[in-house]
Amino acid sequence: MEKKELSEIKGTLKIGGGSQAYIYKIPPGNLYKTAVALKKYKSEHLSGNETAVEYYLDELISIKNRVSDDHKTILNQYTTWPLRLIYENGRICGYIMHLIPDMFYTNVNIPLMGSKRVLSSFDFILQPNEFRLNNNLPRISDKGMARLISSLLKILTVLHEEDIVLGDLSPNNILLYIDSNDQAKNRPLFIDTDSVRIVKNTHPLKQLHSPEWEPPESKKAMAELLGLPANVDPNKKMSLEITTKIQNKETDVYKICLAITRLYHDGEHRSSIISSKYAQEKVAEKISDGFSDKVLLGLSDNPQERPTLNALYNCLIDALAKKIK
Repeated sequence: MEKKELSEIKGTLKIGGGSQAYIYKIPPGNLYKTAVALKKYKSEHLSGNETAVEYYLDELISIKNRVSDDHKTILNQYTTWPLRLIYENGRICGYIMHLIPDMFYTNVNIPLMGSKRVLSSFDFILQPNEFRLNNNLPRISDKGMARLISSLLKILTVLHEEDIVLGDLSPNNILLYIDSNDQAKNRPLFIDTDSVRIVKNTHPLKQLHSPEWEPPESKKAMAELLGLPANVDPNKKMSLEITTKIQNKETDVYKICLAITRLYHDGEHRSSIISSKYAQEKVAEKISDGFSDKVLLGLSDNPQERPTLNALYNCLIDALAKKIK
């Protein structure tokens, strides 16, 4: 695919941004028949790292050429996977991705600002019932919750089967659509590929764990790091620093099991609890004892004890099939 310069793209509209990049809407008929989005990195974020970022993003884009049609459909429908690279004066500056559909936006009341149209973050479902009622957000049913968890596990399982790690799995990086009339239509959308990494490679961009979603191995390494004496062996320090940022298949499993636990927890500090007897019992009641046990195992401090995503997904599907009978 030929290189596309930013200056060749007309009619861009800035629609959002974060600490690393800005997001622009590109109207239909410019690059594609439909509207798409441009993620343009801030220059300081890429400085001196352009070659590595270009190579890595190009690998992510090329993944679609080797995966099965089923897996390609998952990437297209449930993620904002990179479509093509964009350059500025011959240097990588960002990439084109699918535009987030309108169904993933909602209106919420923000103090001192009134009603505002915002992305329907996974975090909304973890908020107190009062927040959901005040903002007229759809209630999620037991079947709707199971459907949502099934979709999350299916998407992550596909990524792991392709040796891709999601990395920073947190409410900020997942959008939810909850259909108030037909909860079989509930669906998630993974919106941040900056933390996505191919297992065999090292990601060129610095990516930390989101607060309150750090796996135990990273917390332990951080505690050890803070307690090191000044004259510590540099290699030991470096090893601990790497572990604090580690993002692999095992940390993906921990985070999705933590998400499931928080979804079923009822009470204060829902967004920060790391275990919940109540949630464990609820998962057992609403889905199955076996699935509840697997979720609990996924929260193990020992990464090697955690089940695979495929095992979690198959256990859930089996349990739901038995409930239908």
